[in-house]
Amino acid sequence: TELILRPLIQLKNGQLEVELPPPGPDWGNFITVDKGSSNGRTGAFMSLLSVLSTETVASWVQLDGPSFIAVAFASPMAEMWMTAIYNQLLGYPHPQGIRAWLSHRLTHPEISCDCDESVLARYLTHSVLSAELSNHIHEVRYNFDVLGLAGRLLCCRTHFWSEALTGDVLQALQAKPIVAFEAARHPDFLLAFCWHGHLGFWLRQLQNARPLGDLPPVILQRKDEITAIIQVRIALHKAFRPIG
Repeated sequence: TELILRPLIQLKNGQLEVELPPPGPDWGNFITVDKGSSNGRTGAFMSLLSVLSTETVASWVQLDGPSFIAVAFASPMAEMWMTAIYNQLLGYPHPQGIRAWLSHRLTHPEISCDCDESVLARYLTHSVLSAELSNHIHEVRYNFDVLGLAGRLLCCRTHFWSEALTGDVLQALQAKPIVAFEAARHPDFLLAFCWHGHLGFWLRQLQNARPLGDLPPVILQRKDEITAIIQVRIALHKAFRPIG
């Protein structure tokens, strides 16, 4: 596989280029590509890439994994590279590569990609994913899309939010009424906010002079539900807290 792929990938003037050969022996005897089919050639290329790690391919053009991913996302073939690297990371999950891929995916939502980002996010620690999402919210100036990738990652059931991320989300909800409205209507977002938001954050919210008063009005309408969830979390925390 390396013998077939390595000559096809080059870095010229900081631009990642791929030269796909025509159907024939250059693809190896185990790959069938229909004559004149560009989609078939791209599919064969991506299938071969999926059996190699991103780090291996990056070493061919003398880049580390995160730098290679940045160059790949800037390529005219970014859509192909995004999916190809996603498949590589599924087979060879590397935390730094996954963080770099998710970071660029958050920055470039316009690039079409039929991928489940939450699958890769499971390989990151709570603190790393929280930091990445906090960075994203700051970059978009608290104008993030609840229905977009950031919202989907915030709703991941396998991750809890850091205290900083929980505060950033609150500021995002406060900054624009439509964002709070979409969050309140979302079937999973408000539950994620309550169940996965930092417990210390929620304790302070309950202890305010106006309990939960920092929440936007459209969300504060569900004060009783939110309070009930937080009380359950407090009880669970106390029940499972180590003694001694």
